This record gives sequence, structure tokens and C-alpha cells, in this order.
Amino acid sequence: MQKQEFRSIHPMIQQHISYARSQALARRTTVVICSSESFVQCEKNKWHKGMIIFTDRNKNKQIDDGELILLKTEKKINYGSLTWIGSASSRDVITLQGDTGLPRGSPGSFYYCGHHNFDNNTRYKIGRMATLNKETTEKC
Repeated sequence: MQKQEFRSIHPMIQQHISYARSQALARRTTVVICSSESFVQCEKNKWHKGMIIFTDRNKNKQIDDGELILLKTEKKINYGSLTWIGSASSRDVITLQGDTGLPRGSPGSFYYCGHHNFDNNTRYKIGRMATLNKETTEKC
């Protein structure tokens, strides 16, 4: 079950980044990906529960009146943990700019850490061109 869960992480992250990037470009506005359990507001360290993608016109990394929630995704991760470690400017969220669809600087990395099979511990680094690079890691 953990192996199946592990295999779903990479495509899920890639799909969310691609969608957020295309929405930022199409709408010409900042788009944010954040974790959430309630799917109403961003909540810290709830990546194992779900994600929200939303427009962020005022660039405060929070969902405000007049900003659109573009996608809500429930993700029940039971056999490992999924965490995000972002850069200083976007520690808890992923921000894609409306002019390029890209993050500014180096946005950060997701970490999937298995509870039982540590061979699945993986870092998913988001590059400056919004590419997703996968590598095994001991950091968990």
C-alpha cells in the first residue's frame, strides 16, 4: 500500500504545478499552491490531507475575498508523510507569477517519507523553471 501511495506522489505534484503554472499565465496573476485540511483556507503542514490552488491578486499568500479557488484536491496520505520546505519568501506555499508562470528564485522541495519502507524517501525539488526533479533522500 505504501508503494502504491509513493508512486502517486510524483504525478500528483507535477499535475498541480503544471495546472497552477498554466492558470497563472492564462489569468496573468499570481497563483498559489498551499496545503489545507479544511479546503477553505491555507493551513500549515497539511500536505498529507490536501491542497488548494488559488489566485492571489494581493500577493499575501492567503485566500481573500475576490480571489478564486481554482482547485481543491483531497489527498489522504496514510503510509508516509508529505512535507514542503520552501524558500525564505515562500516558506509554506508555492507561488507562481502571473507574468511568467514561474516561481521567483528557488521555491523549495517536497519530501515524501515512508513510515515503514525508508527506500521510498524522496525529495521532489521544484526548479526555477517549475520543473520537478526527483531524488532519493535520507532527510526525513
